[in-house]
Amino acid sequence: MKAFSLDSDSLSYFLGYTLLHYDRQAIVSAWMSDVEVKLPVNNQFDERRYRLSELIPKLETEPTVVINSTESHNEYIVSRVKDHAEIIGVDDLHAKAIISREALYAGSANITQRGFGVNRELCKIVENEYHSTTEYLKRELGINRKGP
Repeated sequence: MKAFSLDSDSLSYFLGYTLLHYDRQAIVSAWMSDVEVKLPVNNQFDERRYRLSELIPKLETEPTVVINSTESHNEYIVSRVKDHAEIIGVDDLHAKAIISREALYAGSANITQRGFGVNRELCKIVENEYHSTTEYLKRELGINRKGP
């Protein structure tokens, strides 16, 4: 299995890349904020930086957003993206991941301002051995999502 590390500030770019280039993505974070997402150069969007709540409605896909359902901090982002994303609340969630069919981030950084740029976090990108976002969520986190 191939793996590489990146600094937590680079997570914003990895999130943007994943949301732009994959048709089935999942964002898993116990605490989630309306973070700035950096997109790679592309011909789909005029801007390269968006707030997560601005970007999700513009996507051609419906990402899965998995949050800790007991944390009131998550209410704001959920209220902003619930019409354009599958929201799954998990009471005991502490995991942090950005998942596509090919690769995934797994580490200590929440999808928050502090996780993306303030705190010193562990961030690893690895191949998704299941080659499926749905299968990864199911087998590794016990989370069932709708769709393929």
